Amino acid sequence: MKRDFPSLLLYAFGFMLTWEWLRPMETLTNTRHIGVFLGFLALALFLFYLQMKWTWQTIMKVGYIFVSINHFHYHEGLFHLNWLAAFLTNAIYNTGLLVDRDWIHVSNEFRTFLLFLLLWLMVYLLQYWLLRRQSIFLFFFLTLIYVTVLGTFAPYSAKAAIVRTVVAGFTMTGMLAFYRMIQKEKLPIRASFMRKWMVPLGAMLAVSVLTALFAPKAAAVWPDPVPYLKAAAQPKNGNDQGNLGPKRIGYEMNDDRLGGPFIGNNNPVFMYEAADKTYWKVETKDVYTGKGWIPSGATFTSFREGDLVQVYPIPDTVDTDKRVARVFFTKNFYTLSFLMYPAGVQRIDQVEPQGPKPFEFQMDNVKEKISSNSGNVFGYLVNYKMPKYKAVDLRKTTEIPSSLNEKFLRNIHSSPKGCRPELRN
Repeated sequence: MKRDFPSLLLYAFGFMLTWEWLRPMETLTNTRHIGVFLGFLALALFLFYLQMKWTWQTIMKVGYIFVSINHFHYHEGLFHLNWLAAFLTNAIYNTGLLVDRDWIHVSNEFRTFLLFLLLWLMVYLLQYWLLRRQSIFLFFFLTLIYVTVLGTFAPYSAKAAIVRTVVAGFTMTGMLAFYRMIQKEKLPIRASFMRKWMVPLGAMLAVSVLTALFAPKAAAVWPDPVPYLKAAAQPKNGNDQGNLGPKRIGYEMNDDRLGGPFIGNNNPVFMYEAADKTYWKVETKDVYTGKGWIPSGATFTSFREGDLVQVYPIPDTVDTDKRVARVFFTKNFYTLSFLMYPAGVQRIDQVEPQGPKPFEFQMDNVKEKISSNSGNVFGYLVNYKMPKYKAVDLRKTTEIPSSLNEKFLRNIHSSPKGCRPELRN
C-alpha cells in the first residue's frame, strides 16, 4: 500500500474506530487525560503510514510512553534516573500482582503503562489487518459489539458512537475491497478507478445513514435486560436490599418496599364501557415509612350488591351528573376478588357471575378498598356521580375539609426527614 491520500484516509478511519474504544473510559472509569492516549494512538498510526523502520518506531513510542508516565505520576524531571528506577521497581512488583490476580492493588502508573501497551497492540493489529489481510471486518464487528453492549448495560450513550462506527467501518470495508480487487486483477491504482469506486460508495453510505437517522424506528422487541441482571446480582440474604428483585409495572398488593429495577408491562387488567373518561381507584394507603406505603390501620364495613357504597362522598356544593359504567376484567385477571371504582361511586349492580344470592362485599374503610366475600368477580355495573368542578369555585377554596385534613396530612411531622414537605401559607 502506497503512501497516498487514500491510504492516509484508511489510517484516519482506523484511528476513528480505535477512538471508539477509548471514548467510554471517561464515563465509566476514573481515567483522565484521554487526549494523551489519543496522541499516542495517532503517533503510532502515522509512523506505520510513513513506513518507518521498526527500530525508530519503537524508540519514538517508548519515549512517548515514558514522557507521559513521568508527567502524570512523578515530580522529578525526565532526565533524572531516580524516577525511572522507582518505576522499574514498581513495574516488577505490579507484575507479581498481576500473576497473583490481585487487580485492586495495581498502582496507577502501572495501569497507565498497561493501557499504552494495549493501544500499541491494537495499532499493530490494525496495521496487520490493513496491510496484510486487507480486511477490517473483524475489528469493525468487535467495535460494534463493544459499543452496543456498553450502550445497553452501562451509563454510556452509544447513539452517536454507533453511527460513527458504521460510517468508518463500512468506508474502510469498501476501500479495502477495492484494494483486494486491484491486487487480484494486477491492475495499476489510478485516480479514475478510485473515483469510480469511492463516489458510489460514499453516496450509498450517505443515503443509508440519513435514512437510518430520519426514518421512523420500531419499538424494542425484547424488554430491557438490565433489571434482570441487576436483580440476579443482588444478595438474597434477607437484608433490606435482598428482596428488591425486578418488579413488574402495574397493580401489586404490596407497596411497603418501593424502588429497584422494574419491568414494563402493557397487559390490560380491566376494561369499561362508559360515556366519559374517569379516574379509577382500587385503594389508598396513608402512611409513608421512607421505603414504601402502608395503611395506618384496618376497619371493615360489609354491604351487598345494590347497597349504597360508603366511600367519602362528593360534597353537596359540587354539581354532579349520574353515570353508569360496565366493568369487566380481561381473561388474564379473572381470579381477582377486588373491585375498581370511579370517584363518586354509589352502587355496585349486576355482578357476574350471577348467583342465587346477591354478592356480598367488604370495604376496608382505611384503604377504601372493596373486596368480594362471595368469590371472584368477572364483571359488574357501577353507578356513580361525575363531579363538575368550576374553576371559579376552586379558586375560592381557603381550607381543606377536616376529614381529609385529619386523614391525609396527619403523617407530615412523623415522616422521614428527607420526605417532609414544606408547608407555607
